[in-house]
Amino acid sequence: LKNCAPPTGLRHETVDHQREPSDRSMSPRRVLIVGFVCISTPLLLCLPAYSTRGDFCEVTGSIKTWVELPFGIQIFQRYRRSALEEYVSHEMPHELRHRWESYEHIERNVIGIPLTYDCGRPNALFGLSSDFLNKWIETKPKAEIVEFHHTLLRGEEAEISARTKAIALWVRRGIES
Repeated sequence: LKNCAPPTGLRHETVDHQREPSDRSMSPRRVLIVGFVCISTPLLLCLPAYSTRGDFCEVTGSIKTWVELPFGIQIFQRYRRSALEEYVSHEMPHELRHRWESYEHIERNVIGIPLTYDCGRPNALFGLSSDFLNKWIETKPKAEIVEFHHTLLRGEEAEISARTKAIALWVRRGIES
């Protein structure tokens, strides 16, 4: 084996598969990928990916919220019954009605940044703390609660506003005493 030499005419060379630093051209595949990323990123940030929604019942004070995905798919649904709805459904279930008004509709992009805001204008009951309404219902007689519920059913804004202010004032005075 001493005289074993490689055959003449063949040289052993290593092949470097990396490009030389002076070669700055990009393959067509890389151009497509970079172009796709450059075009799709601003679109994803400008187009709505989902909406957060919330509705308020102007008759009972209950709230429902959810997240809406494209094609109307609803997830993370939550329903919070008010003390007034609990009372009406227990004491006079035949008079239980709902009149829903949007109080929140926010469209968001894929990273959650708000894009658009939209909402309705619920009546004055929306501004009344649920704790205040609970305390008022716990202590008032049935006739007064029924009268307030009928006021809400009629939908007379001025009367509803006056009644909710009176409830808030009554509860605040009771807290301060």
